[in-house]
Amino acid sequence: MNLIVIGEPHITTSTGSRNNALNNILEHYSNFNSTTTYVSSTTDVIPNSYIINNVRYVPLTNYTKSNRLILKNKKEIISKIKELINDKDYHIQFRIPSIYVLQVYFCIKSIISSDRFSFYVAGDWKESLKYNYPSKKHLAFILPKLENLTIRNKKCVFTGDTLLNKNIKYIKKGIAFYSTTHSFNDLSREIKDKSDCNGICFIGRIEKLKNYNFIIELAKSHLGKKYLFHILGDGPDMPILKKTINELKLTNILIYGHITDMNSFNQIIDKCKYSILPSYTEGTSKTLPEMMCRSTIPIAFKNVGSNNFILGENRGILTDINDINQVLENIDYIDNNYQKYCEIQKNEREYIVNFTIEKQLEKMFKFLYDTQKTL
Repeated sequence: MNLIVIGEPHITTSTGSRNNALNNILEHYSNFNSTTTYVSSTTDVIPNSYIINNVRYVPLTNYTKSNRLILKNKKEIISKIKELINDKDYHIQFRIPSIYVLQVYFCIKSIISSDRFSFYVAGDWKESLKYNYPSKKHLAFILPKLENLTIRNKKCVFTGDTLLNKNIKYIKKGIAFYSTTHSFNDLSREIKDKSDCNGICFIGRIEKLKNYNFIIELAKSHLGKKYLFHILGDGPDMPILKKTINELKLTNILIYGHITDMNSFNQIIDKCKYSILPSYTEGTSKTLPEMMCRSTIPIAFKNVGSNNFILGENRGILTDINDINQVLENIDYIDNNYQKYCEIQKNEREYIVNFTIEKQLEKMFKFLYDTQKTL
């Protein structure tokens, strides 16, 4: 199959999309398809398409916060997509939620067969808009409604059973997909005893729904005398985060920004005993299994996305949302109970063995393409 993926992370001039995890996933997509093509916008002068790691990256339009409307480029968009699907056995995956991707869909839906595309729903748009844009209540009402109408009676892949169950009555066919970037090769890593490590890491975009302030509260607590807090990621609220840390004179928080070099990334994570995901909303967090693969103990909130499923059965720490006392109590307990620490690491291993990216993608493409053949 010739797979075409249309997503929001824009294409850079030479390194794929700006999202390293997506680039990794697309590379794995190529193992299940004749060709894999990623189509998106660019903030640069539109370059020619290029291939990296068996994935072709095709810049479609310019798209910025000040220039979000691309419907005016409908003819150009249709022309470029026609070139990609001409005389080919193709499938198009639209990755949402995304204003950009929905616009591309509405531009080209008249030229693609109804059995040749699907939607990949990566998160709860209503929840993310509520936290990131609390003053724009109309967006949290209009955009999720538009998305819901768009996916009705369509084939959809949802990141986790929670999202699938929320939408199952509207769609034609659906499947729960547990997104990750860890592979069979990562399983060769031995479980490391990191019980003496003094790091706690946060990996994610610096924006309100990711709840980065929770890291600051942990750093202010008694844990701050024992642990260093490593923040890996970038985003619109980075200036606010840095200002807050400076005002509080917290010297136990290290900010790295967006890290592209995997060796540098691993060196930081190797110092961390725990990782924390304090997001208010998630689909399926790739961070949780990625951290399990690196022998850290993940911490996340109950009833957020697929957290309960991933960290259930004693595979990490689950607490009530924003309950810092529960986090502190759990860390103190594990720090003083080596047997419990080893038990969690053993249970983590069982999860990552059963939910590698290869196993999940095999399941997803079987669903997409077997369904496509029978329609």
